[in-house]
Amino acid sequence: MRRMQIFALLSALAVAESYTLPRAVQRVRAPAQTARHPDATPEEYEIVYGEGACVGAGIDERLYAINENLINVVKGCVDLAYEGRDYARFYVLEVLARVPYFSYLTVLHFRETFGARDADHVARTRVHFSEADNELHHLLIVEALGGNASAVDRALAQTLAFGYYWYVCACYAANPRLAYHLSELIEDH
Repeated sequence: MRRMQIFALLSALAVAESYTLPRAVQRVRAPAQTARHPDATPEEYEIVYGEGACVGAGIDERLYAINENLINVVKGCVDLAYEGRDYARFYVLEVLARVPYFSYLTVLHFRETFGARDADHVARTRVHFSEADNELHHLLIVEALGGNASAVDRALAQTLAFGYYWYVCACYAANPRLAYHLSELIEDH
């Protein structure tokens, strides 16, 4: 039952433009002034994820298998370790869900710094920034529900995120389609 409530809450949040947590459940102090950024447009999402992007197309099957095995092992271990502790489990998964977008932005900024900007650079940056912002909202909800109450859970999530960050950076730098395939696998779990 709790899982269904969490899924319903996260689904509702994903379609909402903005939300405010009730003061009784806020765990973090809100900044004095919230930065405004425009969301990515549907056209920009089409550039990044549309049919022309062919996510995963042309990737060596062995790389697919590495991604699939990595996700299956990590997800299986998290599920086993957090059986019966849904909020803590969702906390770990939400921390990990943010990592790909940070990795994408890191690689995009690195490329931009060295002048390797392609025609779709701005669209990719805006889309991935919006996705990271969306995942932040999910994380704030899970934290408000007490998912991050244990220092052990926070340490595990941060440790997994650190290693995962560098793996995704390498994947995205080598082939963005490979990194997007990895994200698809994560979202499917």
